[in-house]
Formats: sequence, C-alpha cells, structure tokens
Amino acid sequence: MAEKKKPMGDDPLAWLGDGDTEPKKAPVKRTRKRRTIRSKTAKVKTEIELIEESFAALAPQGEALAARFYERLFSQYSELKPLFKGITAKGQQKNMLASLELLVQNLHKPEILKDYLFSIAVMHVEHGGTAEHYPIFAENLLVVMVGIAGDIWTTEYQQAWKNTLNKVTTIMLEANESMETNEMTNQDNSQQELMVMRAAVDGASTALMMCDADRVITFANPAVMTLLSNRLPELRKVFPKLDLSKVVGTCIDDFHKDPSLQKGILSDLDNLPYRNQIQLLDIHFDLNASAIVDADGNYMGNMVEWRDITDQVNAEQAVQDLIASAQAGELEKRIETSGYDGFMKSIAEGVNNIMDAVLAPTKETIAVSEALSEGNLTTKIEGDYQGMFAELAGTMNKTIARLAETMEEINELADSISIVATEISEGNLDLS
Repeated sequence: MAEKKKPMGDDPLAWLGDGDTEPKKAPVKRTRKRRTIRSKTAKVKTEIELIEESFAALAPQGEALAARFYERLFSQYSELKPLFKGITAKGQQKNMLASLELLVQNLHKPEILKDYLFSIAVMHVEHGGTAEHYPIFAENLLVVMVGIAGDIWTTEYQQAWKNTLNKVTTIMLEANESMETNEMTNQDNSQQELMVMRAAVDGASTALMMCDADRVITFANPAVMTLLSNRLPELRKVFPKLDLSKVVGTCIDDFHKDPSLQKGILSDLDNLPYRNQIQLLDIHFDLNASAIVDADGNYMGNMVEWRDITDQVNAEQAVQDLIASAQAGELEKRIETSGYDGFMKSIAEGVNNIMDAVLAPTKETIAVSEALSEGNLTTKIEGDYQGMFAELAGTMNKTIARLAETMEEINELADSISIVATEISEGNLDLS
C-alpha cells in the first residue's frame, strides 16, 4: 500500500523537503488548479444592469439632477423655453424624474416602454416640439449626469446610457413619423372631403358665397353667379362698376353704404346666423349669413346664402291687391302671370282660378236677379257649380220656381174672380 503523503500546504515547493527523489504529482495537480482559477473572468454586466446601477447611484441627487438638466437646457438652448410654457419649474423637474424612473423600470418591458415613449412623443408634438429636439435632450441629460455623478461615473455607464438614449430617440422618431403619416392621411382625407364638399356646393342650386374674416369674398358657386347675372342690368344701376368676373377677391364693404354695420353683425358670433331682406331698386334678395369657424371655434369668416325673392315679393303684393279689390266688390281683377315662373306662377294662376270660380256664379246670379226684377220668371242659373255655389244656384232656381208657381196660382185665382164677377154682373142685369 502506498505511503500516505504529507499535505503540501501553501508552498508549491514543499515536496522538495521530504528527501524523495521521485517527482511528486501533487504540485502538478495544484498548478493546474491555480491555472483553472486564474482563467475565470468577472461576470460582465448587461446594459440594463448598468443603467439600473447608475440610476440608483444618482437617485439621492435626483432633485439636483433635474434642476441642473433644465438650467443647462435653457442656457444652451433658450429657443426651447416655449415648449414648457405654463409649467412651473418644480413641475418640469418632477415630470422629468418620473419619466426617467419609468424608463429605467420598463427597460425589461419593451412593449410597455414603447407605448410610454409614443405618448411622450405625442405630448411633445402637441406642445410644439419637433424631432430635432430629441438628440438635444439626450445630449443634455448625459452631460448633466456626468457632472452630478462625479467620480462614480464610468465609461461603461456612459456607453450604456448613450446606447439607451439612442434607442429612446429612435422610438420617439418612429412615433413622430407615425404621427406625420397619420397627419398626411388625415390631410388627404380632409382634402378629399373638401373636394366632395366643393363639388356638392358647386352643383347646388342654392346660391352660396363665402368671405374671410376681413369680409373679402373667397368663393362664389355657379348658382350665385347665375343669380347675379340674371339681375345684372338692374344691379349695375346701383353698382355701375360691378364686374362679375372680379367678384371673388372683392370686399363686401364695397356694396354697403355703412360697412361698419356689416362688420359688427358678421364678426359677432352671437349675431349669427343672421337673416335679412334687402331691396335694390325693384330687386329683392333674402340673405342668410352664418359663421365659419376653425376646430377651436375661432371666427374665420362667413358663408352667405342668397335668394332672389323678387317674384315672391311681387306676387305677394299682387295677391294682396287682388284681395283688397275683391273685398271692395271688384271681382273681375286678375294677377298678370306672364312675369312669373315656377311656384309663384302656379300661385298666381291658382288665385286667378279662385276668382273665376267666384265670379261666374256671382255674375249669373246677378243676371237672373235682374231678369226676375223685370218679371221674367223663366230665367234660371244654368252653370254647373260645386259646393256652396251649387247650393246658391239650387236655392235661387227653387225660389224662381216657387215664385212662378205663386204667380200661376194668383193668375188662376184672378181668372176665377173675374168669372164670378162676370156672372154676378150678368145676374144683376137680369134682375133689372
């Protein structure tokens, strides 16, 4: 059985002191073990671990970090101050630290982090920010971190934060591109909607005109141009220099004696929509003005709807005159319909037909009454009438028939009295 060897201890040459001429295996084994130990390297920290470690080291000085961040930012990039308008310094610093904390906490959760950074990008754009600002924020944060951390800051920390902030910038730039794409899509959709609306307005029979906040005409659809063309001779009596080809671009103040009155009405949203009828010589227009506002409700101009109501006004006056004549017993007056078209022509013709329906039985009744006054009981109302006019004709004819019967009875009674009188007279002669 082999002799048990004495432990070698910490001295790699201890085996030499035993007087043994054969080389010992232990030193070789010990040497191999040492080499194995020495070949092991320290564990390399991940980028996320470096971020978390450095952020934890900076956390106690968080307020100083946030304050210095904005101090340096506004000093180096004063043009960025308007982005934070309405937010107190304390509020800015609090938001900045909260954002950093959320960033560090969600480095292991890329989807959550991406959603959060997208929301930050949206808010940035809403406050007037642009994609060019992201690298500025990243550079400023790194400089401030180095200054606050001092000797504890390492090149590994620096590179980890640089890489992380580059990733953050990339994500937020993607958010900007997404918003720009959506905005372009929305603009395309809005443009399409405007084209559809323009086509609809251009094809509308309603006369529409638009003006801006300075009351300069910016649009007039074909219907309004046709309306003005139809009345151009009369309009030029009032506005001699009127040129329909230059209507768009003309201020509506040029058509008013007191422009301040129109300005006060059209620019005050409380007055709108505003409706009024105007008269130029013998022409009558009905105008309806409404406000054009932007998405925030700010006044941008007006839309005015024009209606030529000249025929309507003239027809209304003609009907009123006819009614007054009828009330005065003048039933033969009529409305001249040749000057009207469409609905107003139908109204005028309808009123005339009513008057004809009243006049015919009235005239026939008068004629029969005149004949009756002359003792002619054979004349009757022959017209084929309806309703109360038929009742009038029937009653009149019955009256005449009754009078004729009465007269016949009277005549028969008179003949009988005459015969009796003759007989009495003859009897008296015989007695004499």
